[in-house]
Amino acid sequence: VNTGANDAYIRIRVMIPHDGDVDNGGIINAMFCSTATSSGEFQQGANGENWPVVEANGYTDENGLNYDVYTFTRTEPLKAGAMTEWNVWNYIGIADEATSANIQKAVDKGAILVSEDGTMTVNVLVQADAIQAEGFADAKAAFAAFDAQA
Repeated sequence: VNTGANDAYIRIRVMIPHDGDVDNGGIINAMFCSTATSSGEFQQGANGENWPVVEANGYTDENGLNYDVYTFTRTEPLKAGAMTEWNVWNYIGIADEATSANIQKAVDKGAILVSEDGTMTVNVLVQADAIQAEGFADAKAAFAAFDAQA
């Protein structure tokens, strides 16, 4: 929900661990929700129209764990008081090709967390950003200014 008084550009970054390589791909396997990539709601990424911007190994945490970063940026500002809800993933899980050695590497790096009962959890990070739309020609310009502040 845009709780501000002004329209705002919104972006969501989903960061999925990359370590634990399986045939040069990550141990984590994921699939976008088709409505998220066909709706026309997001800026165009390098892979095609309505595709997120994807940065392989685009973020490294304080423990040295590498994440692939998928950035979904709304093309239109969200009106003040309005709500948006994105279903961008069908699933995120361990790749079928993963061996116990791949999984152990991912556990050692913190990509997969194992509880006392043996349940495995993928360590996926989500970051949401918003910036007032007023004064910007489009979402790309708005987030260029937003990122310059960091």
